[in-house]
Amino acid sequence: MRNFLRLIATLITLIVVLLLPLSLFGLQVGQILYSPESMLNLIAEHIVGPSSSNVLSETLLRTIPSQLGVAEDSVLGEALATISAQSELHQTILPPELQLQYAAQGLNSFYQWLEGPDPMPVLELDMEPFKTHISRDATNLVSGALDLLPICTAEESLALAATLLGAALSGELVLESIPTCLPPLIPLETIAPAAGELLRQQLDIIPQTIVLNSLIQASPESMAELKGRLQLLKGALYWSWLPFVFLLIFAALVGGQTRDGVPRWLGWSLLLVALLTFLISLIPASWWLAMLVPQLTTWPLLLQVPAAAMSGAIFDQAGDSLIWFVAGLTILGIALLLLAAFLGRQQAKRI
Repeated sequence: MRNFLRLIATLITLIVVLLLPLSLFGLQVGQILYSPESMLNLIAEHIVGPSSSNVLSETLLRTIPSQLGVAEDSVLGEALATISAQSELHQTILPPELQLQYAAQGLNSFYQWLEGPDPMPVLELDMEPFKTHISRDATNLVSGALDLLPICTAEESLALAATLLGAALSGELVLESIPTCLPPLIPLETIAPAAGELLRQQLDIIPQTIVLNSLIQASPESMAELKGRLQLLKGALYWSWLPFVFLLIFAALVGGQTRDGVPRWLGWSLLLVALLTFLISLIPASWWLAMLVPQLTTWPLLLQVPAAAMSGAIFDQAGDSLIWFVAGLTILGIALLLLAAFLGRQQAKRI
């Protein structure tokens, strides 16, 4: 009977040693994934950066004009299309600090939906910072866009010159539309202020807040199902390690069977867990990502883009943070082995 119990304890210990490191990795992933602050820090580090083309700015610049109800052939529509179509200007029209503001708003909306009763998330953006930025830097924004335009023909240059002259004579140098080409004989410094003022005057069309409903593209039923799955995933990531700890203690009590045997069993088990946890921390994020990405195709667009963009960074950070578990488990395992040795000597003295 005693040998049978030790066999059962050994099998339980092997299962725990194999699965506890994965649950600790999951715990680290969950602490990042379900923390608005951690996610915003990752976005600041990996999404909003020196690159002029990134997921966040492209998504916002592609979506905001249509959500504003701005017609493509309107003055404001042409201006935004001209500026946002140039990847070189993404950081100009949406600088990193502005991107982070909208990332924070989006994250807050997502986590409020996840923890609240609403079946659908409401991705609401405050447009006042965007309008203030455009108004303040309208001339520079338009100047950057115009500088990328093709050179005008002679006829186009004459027509634009006549327009500028008429605007100047009227006492208010404002264009009626954004130029589609750059005249070779008219300095850019002459056109940019007029085009910038045109853009500035159109900002009243933009409302104070907009709701980006088009990014969801899912039914309330599917979003409610997704919310339930994400909440279950949160619980699993946060608490899956706890049953394994209890199982390991149970196995040590059954398999150790003596005062020094229990801490020795636990000590060696924790050292093995520390070793496997360290090996898991070395797995490249691309391996984890290869397993996750196929699952994202069934997610709504609202989550597909940030999930694909952020998963690698989340796995990287979670793997790096496992080193603290490795250190803690190693220290605890060695301490238990020393305790077992001490108890063994005490027992030997009594005998």
